[in-house]
Formats: sequence, C-alpha cells, structure tokens
Amino acid sequence: MNVFKRIACVSAMLALWALPAHLEQSAVLSTIMANNVLSNSTTITWQSLVLGSSWVDYGQTTEYGKTMGNTTMGTTHSVMLTGLENNRSYHYRVRSVDAVGNTMTSPDQTLL
Repeated sequence: MNVFKRIACVSAMLALWALPAHLEQSAVLSTIMANNVLSNSTTITWQSLVLGSSWVDYGQTTEYGKTMGNTTMGTTHSVMLTGLENNRSYHYRVRSVDAVGNTMTSPDQTLL
C-alpha cells in the first residue's frame, strides 16, 4: 500500500470519529432510557451515531450537580447511577464526547 492510500485510509477512519457538522445533536443521540429502576439506582442507556464517551449529568434540579460515566469510546452507552434517594424525582441528560472533542448533549430527561 503506498503512502497516499495509507493517508486516505487513516483520514477516512478519523472522519468516522468526528461529528458531522450537518447533524443536529438530537439526531446524534437516541433511544435514551432509564432501565432497571430500583429505589436507589438506575442504569441510563442510549445510542449515538458516532463513537463517543458516556456521561450522565443528574440531580434533583436542572442544575444537575452530579456526573457519572466513563471515557470508553462506543456507540452503545450505559451508565449506572447509584446513591439515588427514595421517592425523589431526578433530572438527567446524557453526553458523549467524540475523539476530536465535539460534545453531544441530550435535552433534559426526568426520572420519577
């Protein structure tokens, strides 16, 4: 493989990690769900169109205040939230950061 083909191949791979400029954030993050909701924990899952890390901001108001997650890159995301108080509603939003630093953030969600 010559140098130009290698550069084109690497360039194409990097383009897969970058968030395309024409995509709306709402189209990039999808299927956001709270699963396994227990009295003091839940698992938040979602999908993304591009490889990214997995973060959930959460709290009892839209100020959030707490963040859980990891830097593992993927398109299927899962973050467990623990230490939740019984009989309280929580606000949360999911975030993914791609390899070049673009942050994709969902609208506010509510966990009852």
